[in-house]
Amino acid sequence: MGTIVELYGAADLQRLENRIRRGRAAMLGLGVSALALLVALCCLTGTANARRMEAAAIAVSTVAGWILLYLRRFVVAEGRTELRHARMLGETEKEILRGRVTVTQERVRIPGSIRLRRVLVETEAGTRRVSVNETRAAVLAAAGKELELHVANGYVAAYRAL
Repeated sequence: MGTIVELYGAADLQRLENRIRRGRAAMLGLGVSALALLVALCCLTGTANARRMEAAAIAVSTVAGWILLYLRRFVVAEGRTELRHARMLGETEKEILRGRVTVTQERVRIPGSIRLRRVLVETEAGTRRVSVNETRAAVLAAAGKELELHVANGYVAAYRAL
């Protein structure tokens, strides 16, 4: 038998924390820069250039706002949910399933949580359905067909090739 491979190791947790930290720093930097630019536009506005400055202020605030929303939703918020999920996998007691593993194409989005893929495990007792974080589905699918899965709360936390 092979060695147990954790889907989230210490390096992965650190990578997720760094991603969240960088996302927050980017949001802060962009927000402060956009505000400074808007203040500068207001200070340079006169009666002769009011229309151009108004259009520039609208453009700056719109572009910066959309970028901030994107960073908040797809970098910081998703990073937090994945980090919370990874910590849960490490802290929860695990059940062991052995059998033929198939990572399905079925994708599920849990509102306010992670995106996941369904995994079918054909054991001696029958077929069980568990889930794996979509970001780790390719790793699990490439691990082989006959696996020992370590499952926490219905999510694959680790595997070992049989």
